[in-house]
Amino acid sequence: MDLDDVVRTIKGRISDDPTIEGAAHILVFSRKTGVWPFQKHDIRISGIVHKESDKVKAEEHAVQAAGDTPVVNEIEVVEPHKR
Repeated sequence: MDLDDVVRTIKGRISDDPTIEGAAHILVFSRKTGVWPFQKHDIRISGIVHKESDKVKAEEHAVQAAGDTPVVNEIEVVEPHKR
């Protein structure tokens, strides 16, 4: 499976998880650094959610699907506005 397929798989797993309320606000993308033959790849998940548990579940899905590719979790947890 290539890196783009892994990204699609992760996004699908996060979107399909009914326990992640903020799934629509989570972005998944890959990043390549360096020059060939020393290129490195990683998967990044970012966005804003209202619960720490959503952040943790999204990272679990990403790590399971990414295999040996490192996952960087940049998701921010922000309390919802109270009126």
